[in-house]
Amino acid sequence: MIVRPITKVISAAFVAGTLCTSVQLTAQAADIPSLCQAGESALLDARMGKRAGEDFKPNGKILSICTDKPKEPFGQIVYRYGSPEKVELEQIGDSAHKFFVHYLFDKPVGFSTVAFMRGKIGYYVTEATGMGQGIRLVVMDGKKKLAELESPDNDHYQSMLFNIEFEKLKSPVFQKKDLSSVILMN
Repeated sequence: MIVRPITKVISAAFVAGTLCTSVQLTAQAADIPSLCQAGESALLDARMGKRAGEDFKPNGKILSICTDKPKEPFGQIVYRYGSPEKVELEQIGDSAHKFFVHYLFDKPVGFSTVAFMRGKIGYYVTEATGMGQGIRLVVMDGKKKLAELESPDNDHYQSMLFNIEFEKLKSPVFQKKDLSSVILMN
């Protein structure tokens, strides 16, 4: 299925799938490693990679978003990317160093995005929900896309991003920002 939003065409690989919610976790997803540390709660653990036609090719890396407790209000949020043996990138958010959040509903797909800036480089993690499923990581330098990776289905990720109140911010670690241009980019 290809979802055609009003303004742009969204990657079919990102939104393809059956009706699922973030609450559903498959038995296969349960064995996904986490980069969260003791005392942290995992909001997202995803095996990342790229699509090659219809096939998904994992790159051996994990993307984890961790918080200081399972439910809001969070006092800290942490993005980690790498392997259990070596974290390649870690970004910590708190009330002084906020992460951006944005929720977009583009019928019939919802997009929950958590993002942060590291210098001029933006890291955007989006989960497709509703009639879509999947996790997408986009790394941008201004308007130039540097990288795009995905985790296409519940066999490759487990998400608790629904624990974030995207509309009524409850956590001092978040700031609302319109991220539609990145979410809807191909």
